[in-house]
Amino acid sequence: WRIGVLAVDGKENSQAAWKPLGAYLSAKVPGRRFEIKALEYLELDAAVKNGGVDFLVCNPALFEMAAREHDFRELVSMKPSADQKGNFADLGSVFICASRSVDLQAFQDLKGRRVAAVAPLSLGGCLAGRYELEVSGMPSASVEWVYSGSSDKVFRAVLGGEVDAGVIPIGFLERMKQEQRFRKDD
Repeated sequence: WRIGVLAVDGKENSQAAWKPLGAYLSAKVPGRRFEIKALEYLELDAAVKNGGVDFLVCNPALFEMAAREHDFRELVSMKPSADQKGNFADLGSVFICASRSVDLQAFQDLKGRRVAAVAPLSLGGCLAGRYELEVSGMPSASVEWVYSGSSDKVFRAVLGGEVDAGVIPIGFLERMKQEQRFRKDD
């Protein structure tokens, strides 16, 4: 059986993180082998469409697409942990720009600019950010969206000057900092 896993933390990291699940299931289900396939958004969508995966580990938006268009059904759901006030700290988006982009100080400054996002159905890497734009009074259609497929690619596109800003899931920037993958003045 092939388990398609949304590679929210890059393909290598996601593959490594979910590989124990494949090993566990293979050991517990006699006569079956479970293979983990860490895929970026567009790859996961293609794998669902062409029958390249039998199970999914993904966000609710991708699951709804798979259920509607390809007859996937929910077997198990993971619930993120909430803080004492009931807030889900690990759900949301962060807009980033390079330190050289001193003219980007507020959402309104993004009007007409190129903004990288992970994928149209990425909760933290697009949808939550688009929602915040709308709530601030700025139509999300007033920016030029560029979809990169992963948070890492969004980050690199911003640092490389390919786009003016980017939307990534909260927590991603902190992990990048811990891994020393950028400097404060980037």
